[in-house]
This record gives sequence, structure tokens and C-alpha cells, in this order.
Amino acid sequence: MHMKNISEFIKTHSNKILILMLAILVIVGISSCSNLTNSDSTETEAVDVPVKNAVTIKTNEEKNGGDIKIYLPKGVQSLNPFRNSSVAMEDIYSLIYEKVIYIDGNNKPQGMLAESWEIGEDSKTFTITLRDNVYFSNGTKFTSKDVVYTYNLIKSTAAQGVSKYTDIIQAIASIDEIDDRHIKVTGVKTGLNTLYALNFPVLCKAASASTTPIGTGPFKLSSYVKDSKLVLVPNEKWWKPQPYLNSITAICYSSEKDALEAFAKGEIDIIDTESVSSDIYRKSASANRYKLPTSELNYLLINTTKANLKNKGFRQALNYAIDKKKIINNVYISHADPVDAPLLPTDWRYSTAYTQYNYDYDKALTLFNSLGMSQKETVEASSGLKTYKLMQGSSQVSLKILVIDDTSRTLNIETANNIKNDLNKIGISVEIVKKIYTDYLKALSNGDFDIAVCNVVLKNDMDVSNMLTSDTGAAYYLNYGKYSNSTLSSYINAYANSKDESTILSNTASFQKLFTEELPFICLNFKSRSLLINDNIGGVTETLTDNVFNGINAWYIK
Repeated sequence: MHMKNISEFIKTHSNKILILMLAILVIVGISSCSNLTNSDSTETEAVDVPVKNAVTIKTNEEKNGGDIKIYLPKGVQSLNPFRNSSVAMEDIYSLIYEKVIYIDGNNKPQGMLAESWEIGEDSKTFTITLRDNVYFSNGTKFTSKDVVYTYNLIKSTAAQGVSKYTDIIQAIASIDEIDDRHIKVTGVKTGLNTLYALNFPVLCKAASASTTPIGTGPFKLSSYVKDSKLVLVPNEKWWKPQPYLNSITAICYSSEKDALEAFAKGEIDIIDTESVSSDIYRKSASANRYKLPTSELNYLLINTTKANLKNKGFRQALNYAIDKKKIINNVYISHADPVDAPLLPTDWRYSTAYTQYNYDYDKALTLFNSLGMSQKETVEASSGLKTYKLMQGSSQVSLKILVIDDTSRTLNIETANNIKNDLNKIGISVEIVKKIYTDYLKALSNGDFDIAVCNVVLKNDMDVSNMLTSDTGAAYYLNYGKYSNSTLSSYINAYANSKDESTILSNTASFQKLFTEELPFICLNFKSRSLLINDNIGGVTETLTDNVFNGINAWYIK
């Protein structure tokens, strides 16, 4: 049959052909299902899903429509993104506003409103090319004036609230307009790390008098009732493909715990939480969990002025003697990742070549023995139970672990108890000293501790110089352990101030290598958070970054 005849035949009998194809699909479907009905019935449990979850069930036409519900915290005083410290509100702002730079899943700066950039010969200035044909939800075209306006707003006294974005003035000396599509950014220091500070939402200068949030993001504000609910609808001016969703409703709850319970009941569809108990709510809701890294480092501060603790061999032995994975399983319920250096394990600069301190009782004991310490065995007469004392001369090796005595810091106390048990096994006597926060800080400042359980939220650039500097007047001084090593400090400065990526990787590797040898403090883990998503939401295909709603234009209701 000729092609012309085939075409005419299809046109004439198209309905019959369609019916025949559907019949074939039904037969195939019945055949496939028959295999399932013969198998044993099992209960399906919601499980963790990878960061990329390809769901392509519906056609584009079928995906359109629907509303998802998220968590709105109570007590929000302003919709200004620079007057906020709530993770839930930052998630909402990410739907409305876009940033000059965003941080990807490998903790690497990527362009959002920035299209490209060039670093100057002085390694301190950047020429940023901004995207063209980007519009705010009110129809105003986005230009460099909006970036400069936002930066100056952050610098101003009025903008310095509780927002994390106020830290950018520590990293950026100035942002100046070159023309509508280009800005000049001058860093306080040299190097590519300045780019991390451009991770701030951009506001519309022309709408400076408006109390309604105006951004370039995928959604815009439709309505807001304080301490009740907030409704977002698609921003028809968005420069990317329009979202399938019709709306996003943020419902107010008094606390994150209440919101988690609401999620378990199906009242909301998504929640971003740092609760280590989130799996309980995930299972109740039959939902997927996306594990997201945080920059909260949990570590042991070591007083390197104390006799044994000033010896790096002793610090190494302690590191081998502590079971970090057990702490993660028992204390953080798997909501953390073990590390040996203060770099996120997902960070593009992190090298696995220097991950070496897995729990090893025998290696720890060998190191202690090399320092002239030995185990003394004792057997209890009644039970026959063997216990050990690690002796240094005629005295048992002993340590005091300082921890904050606060109901909101129970994870720190549990961590201290786990460490005490590990060190007791090898024969070290451990006393846990609990102090309220103000007294805890005094003890750190006065050096009145051996080891302290600490937490710190690192910036995206992972600059830890304030944890190792000897300058007590430096901003955010955290070197209470009084460690000093000029070579290690030079490596920190080198990777923080590097002009190109290959140099950053080389300097970071040098830093990691020396850090894991010296152990000025012992890194335990980086805490992770959870994004719980009801399994009726499909299309979550993009890598989740610092913006949990990245790629939301592809999300839809199944």
C-alpha cells in the first residue's frame, strides 16, 4: 500500500484504530496484573527516596491544576525576607523571590538571576552579568538597580533583623551598578568564596513602598491573614515554564511539632524539618523523605592547653575510640552524617582521601600504649565481669566533658553520654559536667574544661578560620581550645581566597590532610534535615538545593 493510501486509511478509520489500541493495552494490563495477584500480599511502607525521583505518569495536560498545603509558622511579624530566621518562612520566600546566586546540592555557587560572572585580576572584584527578560510579579523588569537596592537594604540598620542574610556585609564591601544587566561586586577578601555571599533574595526597587512581597520567583502572594494562612498563586511573569499547580496554601500552626502532627494527618502535604523524630510522622502519612544536608557541625572542642590533650597522638586515639556512627544511630536517629573535617561530605571541595577515623578500639589502644599508657584489668568477683582502667603511671586517665544543661540541647547530653560509654570501655574515667548556657560560655572563655560538646552553623563558604584563629577579638571567635598552627591557618586562608577552582581543590585537600592529622577539634557529624512530601505529589525531579522548592514548576498532584 502506498504512503498516500496509508494516510487516507488512517484518517478514515482513526476511531477504530484507537479502540483496537486501547483493547490491546487492557489485555496487556490484565496479563501483567495476574502476576501480582498470585504473589503474597505485603504491606507497603513509605521509604526514603533518592534526591532525584523521576515520576512521569501524567501527560502535561493532566498535570495542570491542584493545590498543595505547606507549613506557616505562627508569630511571623513581617513578610520581609530580611526579618526572618525561620526555616519554614525561608522556604516560602524561595517561592516568591529569587537570588543572584543559589547553592546547589554540592554546596557550589550557581547562577540564578546571575547568568555568568568574571573575576578580576585583583581576585577581589567580580563582574556579574544578570539575566535579561526577567520580570517581577508586578510587571517591573528586573535590572541591576534591584540588586544594588537589595544589598543596600541589607546593609541598612532597618534591615538588620534576625535574618541570616545580614552576614553578607561581612563578605561584600560593595555592589555597584555598571549598566542594567551588569554589576560590580567587590569582596572584603579575595577569591571565589565571595560568590557565596550573593545567595540573597532580590527585592523590587520600584515596589519599595509596598508591604506585599514582590519577587521574580515562580509564585506570588494572593492573600495573607496573619497567624492563619497565606495563599500563593503562579507568577505569570516568571521567566521559566509556568508551574502545573494552581496554588500553594501555607497553613499556620503554633509550632513545628503541631505542623508535623498535621502532616501525619494529611492536613498539609510538605514539611521541611530538622526533627530527628520525623520518620514517625513520615510513616503515619505514607510519605517520601528527602534527606537534606545542613551546615550544622556537631563537634568536640578540645582544650589543647591541657597536658594530654595538647598531644595530637592522644587526640587521634580519642577519635578512634569514639563510635561516631553509633552516636548518629542512637542520638540523631540517622539524621546526620559522620565527618573527620569541617567540610560537608556532599561539598564539592570535600575529599574522601582523608576520611580515616572509623571507630577502631584496637587502634585507639595501640596509640594510647605508644604514649606510655596501659590498660589495667579488673575482674568483679561476683559477676566475673571484666573492666579496664587506662593507666598513666599510677593514675587513671580521666577527662571532663562539658555540655550545656538545657532541655533544648538534649542531643548534646545524649552525645556526651555515648562518648562517656565509649571512653569508659577503653578505661578512661569520664565526668560529664552540665552547665546552663551562660555558665557554659564562661567555662569555655576561662578554659575551664577538657572537652566540650559543641554545635556551630557554618556559612556556605565553609570558612572555619574563626574556629582556629588566635585573635580573641575576631568576629565570632570560637577557638576556645587555644589551638594554634600557622601552616593550617595558611591553608584555610589559601582555599578561602583562591581565584580558580583547581587551586581551591588543591588547597582544601592540603587543609583536610593536615586537619585530620592535627585534630585541633574532633568533628562528629553534620546534622541533616528532612523534607517530607506526601506521595500524592509527583514531578520532584530536580536536585534539591538550599531551596527545597527548586524545580517546583514540574510538581503536580498525581
